Amino acid sequence: MNKKSIILLSIVLGISIWLIDAIVDFFLFYDGEIEKILTYEHFIKEAYLFFLIVIPWIVFGFILTKIILKRKQAEVALKLEIEKEQRYLDIAGVMFVALDENEKVTLINKKGCHILGYKEEEILDHNWFDFFIPQIDREKVRSIYKRIMAAEIGATDYFENKILTKNGCEKIIAWHNIILRDSKGKVVGSLSSGTDITQQKSAEVALKKALNDLEQQNKELKSLDKMKDSLIRDVSHELKTPVAKQKMHLEMLKMILGKNIVSDKYEHIIKVMESTVRRQEKYIHNILDLARLKAGGREYVKEPMRLDLVIENVLDDYQANCETHGIKIEKNLEAITIISDEEMLFNVFSNLINNAIKYRSQSDEPRLGIFQERRNGKVITKIVDNGVGISKNEESKVFSSFYRASKNADGSGVGLTITKTIVEDLGGRITLSSNGAGQGVTAIVELPYHEQERDTGIV
Repeated sequence: MNKKSIILLSIVLGISIWLIDAIVDFFLFYDGEIEKILTYEHFIKEAYLFFLIVIPWIVFGFILTKIILKRKQAEVALKLEIEKEQRYLDIAGVMFVALDENEKVTLINKKGCHILGYKEEEILDHNWFDFFIPQIDREKVRSIYKRIMAAEIGATDYFENKILTKNGCEKIIAWHNIILRDSKGKVVGSLSSGTDITQQKSAEVALKKALNDLEQQNKELKSLDKMKDSLIRDVSHELKTPVAKQKMHLEMLKMILGKNIVSDKYEHIIKVMESTVRRQEKYIHNILDLARLKAGGREYVKEPMRLDLVIENVLDDYQANCETHGIKIEKNLEAITIISDEEMLFNVFSNLINNAIKYRSQSDEPRLGIFQERRNGKVITKIVDNGVGISKNEESKVFSSFYRASKNADGSGVGLTITKTIVEDLGGRITLSSNGAGQGVTAIVELPYHEQERDTGIV
């Protein structure tokens, strides 16, 4: 009913009451004689009654109209506010659920419907615990809610429990709860926001299992590490003992033969035997060194050291070999002090220079070049030869354990593996390159160097 209808109805009601009063007067007080009511006095009386009866009804109509309009406006505003709040709840990334004191659902947003798999009308007015909590957890969760409603305990700000979806699946929800009270402070329900943490919990369980597995594997690795250390010691002893005995027997044989005149043939045989024993000893040392490095059984001792002097010492060791084979040496070394392990770097450059001598050129005059420079916080040492070289497909294999470019080549095939391991453990990098067979090899060793690591006067 609109404003005009209410006012018109008020006017009609006022006039109707006035007419009824006039008709009653006509028949009761004037005996139905029309001449009596046509007097001036009667007209004034009826006019007074008209205003007395009709005007209040008109005023009442106006007042009633305003009251009804204000109420409608309030209802519309309330409806808009409720719809607005519902939209906020619907676009939220968490589910919202409101329960009354009878455990029934009074509100749920779209996220909650999506998680549960129900339509809104299938959830509202249903008992939350009977329909949406797994049976095994139902009484426990319900008892907590009842105690909250009875004000026996405070609301749990954070709580986790499982819910039951339409398809029978269980999901774990993390809840944040607040208590709803009426104007008198009485608890009338609760409002909860929930986040689906099912996947997170599954990930936590998987992570915990992985950590337990990792811890178990770590224990097994430690056990294997102890076994490995013991094995290395045992193998070292078992391999070194026969060689040591061979060396001792050779020394005894030389002493016995030295007292007698022997032919050149037997002297040659003894030299070959000595060379073989030395080679076996070197192979065993290389293999054991590699095992220790791979196992982390060798601790590096980093101290200030002159890198150029280390290389000079290596060249001194191989001076006789170079002269025997007519190898021409060219070098350009700087007095550079770095913080590193002198003994291990001696092994590195000894391996590289030994390889250059071993695989020297057989057709041209053999040459060996050693050059150093400092660049971008590194000391770069190049060892260049004009020997037999390596093919491109062999460049990626030269650092592999027990790899040898030729079956006829002397050596165990672990020298470069040891070299690479040492250089990388010391924070450096090593590369070998060649333009092909017969084109020689360039070995580049890069080691860390800082400006404060200047010559400390070590000589």
